[in-house]
Amino acid sequence: MEVFGNPRTQFLEAEVVQKHLDQLPFKEENQPLSERLGSESDVGVIRPREVEQLVELSNAGEEVWETLVKDEQIHIQRHRDRSLFNGSVFVKLVGRISNTTAAHVAHCFGNFADRAGWDKQMDSFRLMYNVASNDILYSLLHAPPLTDRDFLIYHATLRHETGRGIMLYTRSASNRLCPPTRAVRATQYVASYCIMQDPDGKGVTFTTTSAVDPHIPFLPKWVLTLLMPSEFRRWRNAVEKRCRELHRDAVPIPVASLLQPEAELRAPKAAAMEAATEEATPTGKSSTEAGSTQDGHSRGDVSDVKTADGDGAESSPGTRPDSSPRIEGAVAAPATSPGLCWCC
Repeated sequence: MEVFGNPRTQFLEAEVVQKHLDQLPFKEENQPLSERLGSESDVGVIRPREVEQLVELSNAGEEVWETLVKDEQIHIQRHRDRSLFNGSVFVKLVGRISNTTAAHVAHCFGNFADRAGWDKQMDSFRLMYNVASNDILYSLLHAPPLTDRDFLIYHATLRHETGRGIMLYTRSASNRLCPPTRAVRATQYVASYCIMQDPDGKGVTFTTTSAVDPHIPFLPKWVLTLLMPSEFRRWRNAVEKRCRELHRDAVPIPVASLLQPEAELRAPKAAAMEAATEEATPTGKSSTEAGSTQDGHSRGDVSDVKTADGDGAESSPGTRPDSSPRIEGAVAAPATSPGLCWCC
């Protein structure tokens, strides 16, 4: 999250954090995502396979996701299996904003100092530690007249391999990493925010896939579902308004360094495709000779996650940074989704 321009604050010594993570149980990565995370026992760091699983699930069609609302600005779907994540509302929310860039939308999501000026519902962000390429983040949600809810989450930032988008992937961390507060600690089973530049470079589509339990025992899930379209539309409109202000005032966007420059986004599609082809396949070499797989991904993008000593064995989530999986290098991309490179 520092790439967004956020400062880091620590409440515990790094050794204390690492010692706690070392004691966490290792979770089998081949388990279905809802089984691994739904028990709330997987509080180790986010790993590449977990991200892949959510991308695969998010990319599923109408047989998995039931459409609740759809228009030119938003598309709201809920997972058809209402039992997942202990019955929490598991949704996929898609919003579109024209005449802006993925960097500006990502700035609205991830630059906390800027967000404090216009988002009055979520604040008190504290970027606490970075362990095994995961940031640990604290935030507070105001939900009057109810008691405030707070979140303690792992956060990973991933860049689309084309430079045209970014994903923020988050999940609840161990509550022992942050002292309790007067707020009610909410459970974020999983949440991802995929922000992609449209192919013509003139707009942005962002997709939120999340399962969150705010721990409001007297509030039925159907009420949350009923309120969701209006709340998401309000959020989408607030982001659009802030993006316009950022463009108008020429506000610096730190995260833009990860993404394709705005001038290139406006370039003709053919030129962009030609440049991408030249970069992926050096002159005089076939895609195979250049180190690409049959599905078009580079071999580095689809390699197995390896430990620092290079022996190919995966380590458990609680390893020290100097021996943790090299998840900052690349995330293996399933055939149905674009490649994502770990940036955290």
